[in-house]
Amino acid sequence: MVDDELAVTLLRATGKLSRNIHPYRSDPAGPELDTPQAQIPGVLTTRLALLPHAGEWHEAGVLDAAEQWRHEVHAVVGLGAADLPLRQASGLTVTGTGATMSSLRRRGDWLELRLVAEHPEPVTATLVGRFTDARRADLLGNPGDPLATATVS
Repeated sequence: MVDDELAVTLLRATGKLSRNIHPYRSDPAGPELDTPQAQIPGVLTTRLALLPHAGEWHEAGVLDAAEQWRHEVHAVVGLGAADLPLRQASGLTVTGTGATMSSLRRRGDWLELRLVAEHPEPVTATLVGRFTDARRADLLGNPGDPLATATVS
């Protein structure tokens, strides 16, 4: 590859939609269904984005641009009365350069929040919200060591 070329590899899933046996997940990504039509050659359409930038990718706003591009704004008609005042409510907030929430789901009595560090160097993530306890978990969701928490008013 030379400096003025871009190589793109697209993969097409074949065989089954998901696999129930996965070494890093206790739950499958989806149902284990046969996908016989996936093996049939034909036209495939996908969307890609390219963001030229100067300097390092993690300093050029690439992650923010990717989040905005991947998650389009969807608007729907609400069910509340039209004359109610607007109000703001806050939930969990993740801060930290390159720290991104990739999943939030209930696991028994706990909420499991998965973070990914999208940065070439180690990062520190701070989670702000209404909770009293936190702990590490492995990729299977098995509980690990407790994490420090602090009450902020």
